[in-house]
Amino acid sequence: MILLVYILLILSLILEFTLVLLLPAKMYRLFMGSLLAVLIMFSSSVLFIDKPSIASTLLLFVSLFRVINIGRVLEGRMHVNELKSRIWRTSTALAICTGLLLFAYTVTARHSSLERLLSSVSILQLLVALLLFVSVFVTRQVYRYKNVTLAQDLKLPTVSVCIPARNETQDLPECIEAVLASKYHKLEILVLDDCSHDKTPDIIKKYAHAGVRFIKGQEPGDNWLAKNAAYDKLADESKGDVLLFIGVDVRLQPHTIGELVGQMGERKMISVLPQRAAGSEGSFFIQPLRYWWELGLFRFLSNRPPVLSTCWMARKDFLSKVGGFEGFRKSIKPEAKLARMASKDSSYSFLIANDTVGVISVKGAKVQYDTALRVRYPNVRRQPELVLAVLVAEFLFFLLPVFVLAGSFVTGQSQVTFEAGLAIGLIMLANAEVYKLAQTRYWLVGLITAPLLVIADSIVLLKSMWGYEFGKIEWKERNICLPLLAVEEKLPKID
Repeated sequence: MILLVYILLILSLILEFTLVLLLPAKMYRLFMGSLLAVLIMFSSSVLFIDKPSIASTLLLFVSLFRVINIGRVLEGRMHVNELKSRIWRTSTALAICTGLLLFAYTVTARHSSLERLLSSVSILQLLVALLLFVSVFVTRQVYRYKNVTLAQDLKLPTVSVCIPARNETQDLPECIEAVLASKYHKLEILVLDDCSHDKTPDIIKKYAHAGVRFIKGQEPGDNWLAKNAAYDKLADESKGDVLLFIGVDVRLQPHTIGELVGQMGERKMISVLPQRAAGSEGSFFIQPLRYWWELGLFRFLSNRPPVLSTCWMARKDFLSKVGGFEGFRKSIKPEAKLARMASKDSSYSFLIANDTVGVISVKGAKVQYDTALRVRYPNVRRQPELVLAVLVAEFLFFLLPVFVLAGSFVTGQSQVTFEAGLAIGLIMLANAEVYKLAQTRYWLVGLITAPLLVIADSIVLLKSMWGYEFGKIEWKERNICLPLLAVEEKLPKID
């Protein structure tokens, strides 16, 4: 029976690659896809029932993602060449995982030892926990606020504050008034109305006497995401040497723009992790997820530096040199791609705001959740195999240490008990450090919420993937899924 299951799994892999390569007519796709799904789930389920283990459990999980990948073929949302490319990559990665897990299943079926397994896993967990702990604390030091001396007024750049707004009658007035209170003298303020259905245009025009420029937006074409089109229009209309992009849920202090100019120095770009305003800490899980993603992966050592879209500043000549936002029309995070380009010659910096900087976010829990859904699947490059890898890694290094600790008491392995306990302690401290940024008053909650954070992230990640691949993800009443899953144009070359 087990030999037959192995044959069925190998047959399913052959059929899967045949389906991907040929992409037959829709009727045949449906038949082949349905047959494949049955073969995959039947064979992996039999192995799991025959001998439940880590290998058979992971194999079952991989099989679910193979079925999801087949569903992408049947859905056919993308251009055919893009569809083949993406599904081929996912099928290849999952096929490799399937082969490795089949081998692991065969080996562990003959030679299994709970004590040996706990010992190996606990060492790996301790090592990863130590790396995550170091990354969070070092990142905070690397990107902390540093005192700078601002240049004389004559040498200061002109700054254009660019604010895209759509249906923002509640937050917009306070945002504009905070910018108008700025002590930075060489300033222009542009607010773009992105086809609002409420009184947003009237609010913007009301501040015309104070020098606020009203920019009328247009519905973006099929090849633009609305936010990027708004960025592009604001950049075209601006006259400053430096452009500061902020959302309407950002509050600047009178000294903030001067501080940001000083922190930016001669760099091409800077982005800011804002402080949380009292009363905007309603989400105990969503915001820390984003901060973990930016702070916990040694990004300061890579060409993918941390970046947030809440508040960021770039030189206009840098934006012009890379072709503006034309090359990022469908990018969910154009500022992230700009940051990577600027970081090639060390001309980008990330800044963790403090009271001196004075960048404050009042974004509520619902908006944070919507943002998480919008960015989470693109964060893993819209690749189901990376979703699988993230889910397994989070379970292995955030949740499983608790079970390893419990298992060590049963087996009487004192060394494993020490290693698992230390790994849990390091994750708790690192999580509390992240919570200091997201939950100003309640950061101690971070000592106990790491497992719940992983559960929340798993739900958000799976829901984000499902929305992009089979449903819809809305942002400001617009479905952004289909443009993102289309073929993206290449970025402009930089001299």
